[in-house]
Amino acid sequence: KSPLLAMLAGLIYGSFLWLVSGMILLSVNTSPFDSYPQPAFAVAHLVYGVALGALAQRQAGAAD
Repeated sequence: KSPLLAMLAGLIYGSFLWLVSGMILLSVNTSPFDSYPQPAFAVAHLVYGVALGALAQRQAGAAD
């Protein structure tokens, strides 16, 4: 129920997405995202995960 815990969970989820997309999906297929620098790609996924965690926590708080 803590916003910090929700954002931490989102950060972990964003890290997982970055690993799956960067290490598996982009290495198998050719993609225009191959030209993006990996640090920027990682930060984008981490920010997405934190935002998703914050939104999920906010929705859960509104439902209570």
